[in-house]
Amino acid sequence: MSPSLQYALTVGPLGFYLWIIAFWHSGQRPRVVNGLPDFVLLTLGVGGVLAFGPFGQLLAHRLFKHPDAFDWLTIVSSLGLVATILARRSIHRVVVYHIRESDVAPVLEDVLRGEPVPFLRTMHGYEDATGRRGLRVEVTRSLRCVFIEALGPDPDRLIQVVRKGLRERLRSVNSPPNRTAFGFYAASLAVMFAPLISDFLAQPIAREVLRVFLERIRGG
Repeated sequence: MSPSLQYALTVGPLGFYLWIIAFWHSGQRPRVVNGLPDFVLLTLGVGGVLAFGPFGQLLAHRLFKHPDAFDWLTIVSSLGLVATILARRSIHRVVVYHIRESDVAPVLEDVLRGEPVPFLRTMHGYEDATGRRGLRVEVTRSLRCVFIEALGPDPDRLIQVVRKGLRERLRSVNSPPNRTAFGFYAASLAVMFAPLISDFLAQPIAREVLRVFLERIRGG
């Protein structure tokens, strides 16, 4: 595998994932995302680093010594199989990006009022009066992100109700500008282009051009 191809396969998916997250944190409204697509994007972003980064390179040369395209496909398929097993829980999950913590509870409680069995607030989320069904809610304050997972019998129906209700009610919720979005945009650009810029500046001609450019700016 050529160094340029390895680099593209390693950081390309991660840069794309960070860019998507930055986009979801942008705008004036919260973004409600199904758990499975969110997990798939995360897997693609991290998977490139695992499969073609230092860990993947070490694994490939330990297993195959001189790995070819088929060997790399075997490694990627194995990681994909593991991801498929881990993805099962994400089916019963919904993720809300670009939302303040103070906006989560009122909207979610309003959605749950439409359920035939009342839901009560618990330490980790919500639970119905029978104690059989519930929602696990995890709030990431620094990233303005909320993970909601349905638990108990028939979690598919419950998470569908929550997802639909959140999308309808959050259309009227304004989210202030989020610095997290700029951080993810910067991280995406850094991941994709920083090594290329470093390699470019390692060339003597490039360093000389940069030096002359900076001198002209200072002189001006």
